[in-house]
Amino acid sequence: MGARVYSGFGDLDRTEDPVAYVRKLESTGARPIWQAIKNRMLALLQLRPGDRVLDVGCGIGTDTLAMAELVGETGQVVGIDRSQVMLREARVRAARSPGIPTYFQVDAEELCFAHQSFDACRCERVLQHLPRPECAIAEMLRVARPGARIAVAEPDYGAVTIRGGDPETTRRLIAFRCSHFRSGKIGREVSRTLSRLGLRDCRVTVFRDEQTKLFDWYLESLRKIYVAPARSAGVVGQEDGERWLSDLRRAADLGQFAHTTPIFLASGRNP
Repeated sequence: MGARVYSGFGDLDRTEDPVAYVRKLESTGARPIWQAIKNRMLALLQLRPGDRVLDVGCGIGTDTLAMAELVGETGQVVGIDRSQVMLREARVRAARSPGIPTYFQVDAEELCFAHQSFDACRCERVLQHLPRPECAIAEMLRVARPGARIAVAEPDYGAVTIRGGDPETTRRLIAFRCSHFRSGKIGREVSRTLSRLGLRDCRVTVFRDEQTKLFDWYLESLRKIYVAPARSAGVVGQEDGERWLSDLRRAADLGQFAHTTPIFLASGRNP
Protein backbone atom coordinates (compact mmCIF):
# COMPACT_ATOMS: atom_id res chain seq x y z
CA MET A 1 0.00 0.00 0.00
CA GLY A 2 1.35 3.44 -0.93
CA ALA A 3 2.19 6.26 1.48
CA ARG A 4 -0.68 8.37 2.78
CA VAL A 5 -1.30 11.47 0.65
CA TYR A 6 -3.13 14.24 2.49
CA SER A 7 -5.13 17.07 0.97
CA GLY A 8 -2.95 19.85 -0.41
CA PHE A 9 -4.94 22.38 1.58
CA GLY A 10 -3.08 21.19 4.67
CA ASP A 11 0.19 22.68 3.37
CA LEU A 12 -0.87 24.58 0.29
CA ASP A 13 2.30 26.63 -0.27
CA ARG A 14 4.33 23.44 -0.75
CA THR A 15 2.09 22.05 -3.50
CA GLU A 16 3.12 22.12 -7.16
CA ASP A 17 0.31 24.50 -8.14
CA PRO A 18 -0.92 26.60 -5.17
CA VAL A 19 -2.97 28.85 -7.44
CA ALA A 20 -5.10 25.84 -8.41
CA TYR A 21 -6.15 25.60 -4.77
CA VAL A 22 -7.08 29.27 -4.78
CA ARG A 23 -9.39 28.61 -7.73
CA LYS A 24 -10.81 25.49 -6.09
CA LEU A 25 -11.51 27.32 -2.83
CA GLU A 26 -13.29 30.09 -4.69
CA SER A 27 -15.39 27.76 -6.87
CA THR A 28 -16.44 25.59 -3.92
CA GLY A 29 -17.34 28.62 -1.81
CA ALA A 30 -19.49 29.98 -4.63
CA ARG A 31 -21.70 26.88 -4.73
CA PRO A 32 -25.27 27.45 -3.51
CA ILE A 33 -24.96 25.15 -0.51
CA TRP A 34 -21.85 26.94 0.76
CA GLN A 35 -23.43 30.32 0.11
CA ALA A 36 -26.34 29.22 2.29
CA ILE A 37 -23.95 28.07 5.02
CA LYS A 38 -21.95 31.31 4.86
CA ASN A 39 -25.11 33.39 5.15
CA ARG A 40 -26.28 31.33 8.11
CA MET A 41 -22.90 31.74 9.81
CA LEU A 42 -23.10 35.51 9.39
CA ALA A 43 -26.55 35.54 10.94
CA LEU A 44 -25.38 33.43 13.88
CA LEU A 45 -22.42 35.72 14.55
CA GLN A 46 -24.80 38.66 15.02
CA LEU A 47 -22.14 41.18 14.05
CA ARG A 48 -22.60 44.80 15.06
CA PRO A 49 -20.75 48.01 14.22
CA GLY A 50 -17.60 48.19 16.30
CA ASP A 51 -17.16 44.43 16.75
CA ARG A 52 -13.73 42.82 16.46
CA VAL A 53 -13.98 39.55 14.52
CA LEU A 54 -11.56 36.69 13.80
CA ASP A 55 -11.77 34.48 10.69
CA VAL A 56 -9.70 31.34 11.29
CA GLY A 57 -8.41 30.00 7.98
CA CYS A 58 -9.60 32.99 5.98
CA GLY A 59 -8.32 31.73 2.62
CA ILE A 60 -8.85 34.32 -0.10
CA GLY A 61 -10.70 36.61 2.30
CA THR A 62 -14.19 36.51 0.81
CA ASP A 63 -15.83 36.18 4.21
CA THR A 64 -13.63 38.78 5.88
CA LEU A 65 -14.86 41.34 3.36
CA ALA A 66 -18.49 40.44 4.05
CA MET A 67 -17.92 40.81 7.79
CA ALA A 68 -16.03 44.10 7.36
CA GLU A 69 -19.17 45.64 5.87
CA LEU A 70 -21.13 44.68 8.98
CA VAL A 71 -18.69 45.88 11.65
CA GLY A 72 -18.03 49.14 9.83
CA GLU A 73 -15.20 51.62 10.25
CA THR A 74 -15.30 51.35 14.04
CA GLY A 75 -14.87 47.58 13.97
CA GLN A 76 -12.05 45.30 12.91
CA VAL A 77 -11.88 42.02 10.99
CA VAL A 78 -8.77 39.87 11.32
CA GLY A 79 -8.12 36.98 8.95
CA ILE A 80 -5.49 34.33 9.61
CA ASP A 81 -4.17 31.57 7.38
CA ARG A 82 -1.06 29.39 7.13
CA SER A 83 -0.75 29.99 3.40
CA GLN A 84 1.12 32.99 2.07
CA VAL A 85 -0.47 32.35 -1.33
CA MET A 86 -3.97 32.64 0.13
CA LEU A 87 -3.07 35.71 2.19
CA ARG A 88 -1.53 37.43 -0.81
CA GLU A 89 -4.75 36.89 -2.76
CA ALA A 90 -6.84 38.07 0.21
CA ARG A 91 -4.85 41.30 0.50
CA VAL A 92 -5.24 42.03 -3.22
CA ARG A 93 -9.00 41.62 -2.96
CA ALA A 94 -9.20 43.64 0.25
CA ALA A 95 -7.38 46.55 -1.38
CA ARG A 96 -10.32 46.92 -3.76
CA SER A 97 -12.84 47.01 -0.90
CA PRO A 98 -13.96 50.00 1.20
CA GLY A 99 -13.63 47.90 4.37
CA ILE A 100 -10.06 46.65 4.76
CA PRO A 101 -9.50 43.63 7.02
CA THR A 102 -6.04 42.81 8.37
CA TYR A 103 -4.35 39.49 7.62
CA PHE A 104 -1.68 37.47 9.39
CA GLN A 105 0.12 34.21 8.68
CA VAL A 106 -0.75 32.26 11.81
CA ASP A 107 -1.21 28.59 12.72
CA ALA A 108 -4.82 27.99 13.79
CA GLU A 109 -3.64 25.64 16.53
CA GLU A 110 -1.44 28.34 18.10
CA LEU A 111 -3.11 31.74 17.76
CA CYS A 112 -0.89 34.72 18.55
CA PHE A 113 -3.66 36.89 20.00
CA ALA A 114 -4.29 37.80 23.62
CA HIS A 115 -7.02 36.24 25.73
CA GLN A 116 -10.50 37.65 25.19
CA SER A 117 -9.59 39.73 22.12
CA PHE A 118 -12.59 39.15 19.82
CA ASP A 119 -16.35 39.62 19.86
CA ALA A 120 -16.90 36.82 17.35
CA CYS A 121 -14.94 34.00 15.69
CA ARG A 122 -15.70 31.89 12.65
CA CYS A 123 -13.99 28.89 11.07
CA GLU A 124 -15.08 27.16 7.85
CA ARG A 125 -13.59 24.13 6.08
CA VAL A 126 -10.34 24.40 8.03
CA LEU A 127 -10.40 21.88 10.88
CA GLN A 128 -10.56 18.93 8.47
CA HIS A 129 -7.00 19.78 7.38
CA LEU A 130 -5.50 20.05 10.88
CA PRO A 131 -3.83 17.24 12.84
CA ARG A 132 -5.11 18.72 16.13
CA PRO A 133 -8.44 20.39 15.39
CA GLU A 134 -9.43 20.38 19.06
CA CYS A 135 -6.48 22.72 19.73
CA ALA A 136 -7.74 25.18 17.13
CA ILE A 137 -11.21 25.10 18.70
CA ALA A 138 -9.74 25.70 22.16
CA GLU A 139 -7.70 28.59 20.80
CA MET A 140 -10.78 30.22 19.31
CA LEU A 141 -12.53 30.08 22.66
CA ARG A 142 -9.42 31.41 24.42
CA VAL A 143 -9.22 34.55 22.27
CA ALA A 144 -13.00 35.11 22.33
CA ARG A 145 -14.45 37.49 24.89
CA PRO A 146 -17.14 36.38 27.34
CA GLY A 147 -20.40 36.20 25.42
CA ALA A 148 -18.61 36.18 22.06
CA ARG A 149 -20.36 34.34 19.22
CA ILE A 150 -18.61 31.31 17.69
CA ALA A 151 -19.54 29.56 14.42
CA VAL A 152 -17.77 26.56 12.88
CA ALA A 153 -18.71 24.69 9.68
CA GLU A 154 -17.10 21.40 8.60
CA PRO A 155 -17.97 18.48 6.30
CA ASP A 156 -17.79 14.96 7.68
CA TYR A 157 -16.15 12.67 5.12
CA GLY A 158 -16.61 9.65 7.35
CA ALA A 159 -20.38 10.06 7.11
CA VAL A 160 -20.52 10.34 3.31
CA THR A 161 -23.00 8.03 1.61
CA ILE A 162 -22.88 6.88 -2.01
CA ARG A 163 -25.88 4.93 -3.28
CA GLY A 164 -25.73 2.75 -6.38
CA GLY A 165 -22.49 0.78 -6.16
CA ASP A 166 -21.33 -2.44 -4.50
CA PRO A 167 -21.62 -1.78 -0.73
CA GLU A 168 -18.23 -3.23 0.26
CA THR A 169 -16.37 -1.36 -2.49
CA THR A 170 -18.26 1.79 -1.56
CA ARG A 171 -17.29 1.38 2.10
CA ARG A 172 -13.60 0.98 1.27
CA LEU A 173 -13.58 3.95 -1.12
CA ILE A 174 -15.33 6.25 1.36
CA ALA A 175 -12.99 5.20 4.18
CA PHE A 176 -9.92 5.81 2.04
CA ARG A 177 -11.24 9.16 0.85
CA CYS A 178 -11.87 10.16 4.47
CA SER A 179 -8.25 9.32 5.33
CA HIS A 180 -7.15 11.87 2.68
CA PHE A 181 -8.01 14.52 5.29
CA ARG A 182 -6.06 14.79 8.52
CA SER A 183 -9.33 15.08 10.46
CA GLY A 184 -11.90 13.76 8.01
CA LYS A 185 -14.53 13.00 10.67
CA ILE A 186 -14.32 16.35 12.47
CA GLY A 187 -17.78 17.48 11.29
CA ARG A 188 -19.68 15.29 13.76
CA GLU A 189 -17.17 16.07 16.53
CA VAL A 190 -17.24 19.87 16.43
CA SER A 191 -20.34 20.42 18.54
CA ARG A 192 -19.22 17.92 21.19
CA THR A 193 -15.81 19.59 21.41
CA LEU A 194 -17.34 23.05 21.67
CA SER A 195 -19.72 21.90 24.40
CA ARG A 196 -16.95 20.10 26.29
CA LEU A 197 -14.87 23.28 26.26
CA GLY A 198 -17.77 25.21 27.74
CA LEU A 199 -19.52 26.89 24.84
CA ARG A 200 -23.04 27.90 25.85
CA ASP A 201 -26.27 27.59 23.86
CA CYS A 202 -24.49 25.23 21.47
CA ARG A 203 -26.65 24.31 18.50
CA VAL A 204 -26.03 22.28 15.37
CA THR A 205 -27.50 22.48 11.88
CA VAL A 206 -26.75 19.70 9.41
CA PHE A 207 -26.69 20.58 5.72
CA ARG A 208 -26.71 17.91 3.03
CA ASP A 209 -24.53 18.39 -0.02
CA GLU A 210 -26.29 15.91 -2.31
CA GLN A 211 -25.81 15.06 -5.97
CA THR A 212 -28.34 12.74 -7.62
CA LYS A 213 -27.48 13.30 -11.30
CA LEU A 214 -24.45 11.48 -12.67
CA PHE A 215 -23.27 13.75 -15.47
CA ASP A 216 -20.14 12.69 -17.34
CA TRP A 217 -18.06 15.36 -15.61
CA TYR A 218 -19.30 14.18 -12.22
CA LEU A 219 -18.51 10.54 -12.99
CA GLU A 220 -14.97 11.60 -13.89
CA SER A 221 -14.77 13.55 -10.65
CA LEU A 222 -15.69 10.40 -8.70
CA ARG A 223 -13.05 8.49 -10.63
CA LYS A 224 -10.45 11.14 -9.76
CA ILE A 225 -11.17 11.60 -6.05
CA TYR A 226 -12.32 8.08 -5.09
CA VAL A 227 -11.19 5.39 -7.50
CA ALA A 228 -7.80 6.54 -8.80
CA PRO A 229 -6.17 7.27 -5.39
CA ALA A 230 -7.60 4.09 -3.86
CA ARG A 231 -6.36 2.02 -6.78
CA SER A 232 -2.87 3.53 -6.51
CA ALA A 233 -2.80 2.67 -2.81
CA GLY A 234 -3.99 -0.89 -3.41
CA VAL A 235 -7.31 -0.37 -1.63
CA VAL A 236 -9.28 -1.52 -4.69
CA GLY A 237 -8.24 -3.24 -7.89
CA GLN A 238 -8.66 -1.67 -11.31
CA GLU A 239 -11.52 -4.00 -12.26
CA ASP A 240 -13.35 -3.36 -8.98
CA GLY A 241 -13.00 0.39 -9.43
CA GLU A 242 -14.29 0.39 -12.99
CA ARG A 243 -17.13 -1.97 -12.08
CA TRP A 244 -18.12 0.39 -9.24
CA LEU A 245 -18.28 3.36 -11.61
CA SER A 246 -20.33 1.35 -14.11
CA ASP A 247 -22.73 0.34 -11.35
CA LEU A 248 -23.17 3.98 -10.39
CA ARG A 249 -24.00 4.90 -13.96
CA ARG A 250 -26.60 2.16 -14.20
CA ALA A 251 -28.08 3.24 -10.87
CA ALA A 252 -28.25 6.83 -12.10
CA ASP A 253 -30.12 5.72 -15.22
CA LEU A 254 -32.71 4.18 -12.88
CA GLY A 255 -32.86 7.23 -10.64
CA GLN A 256 -31.18 5.33 -7.79
CA PHE A 257 -27.84 7.17 -7.51
CA ALA A 258 -26.99 9.64 -4.75
CA HIS A 259 -23.74 11.04 -3.37
CA THR A 260 -24.29 12.88 -0.10
CA THR A 261 -21.85 14.69 2.18
CA PRO A 262 -23.17 16.02 5.51
CA ILE A 263 -21.91 19.43 6.60
CA PHE A 264 -22.18 20.35 10.27
CA LEU A 265 -22.59 23.97 11.35
CA ALA A 266 -22.09 24.38 15.10
CA SER A 267 -22.48 27.66 16.97
CA GLY A 268 -22.87 29.14 20.42
CA ARG A 269 -21.61 31.76 22.89
CA ASN A 270 -18.37 31.79 24.83
CA PRO A 271 -18.96 31.52 28.59
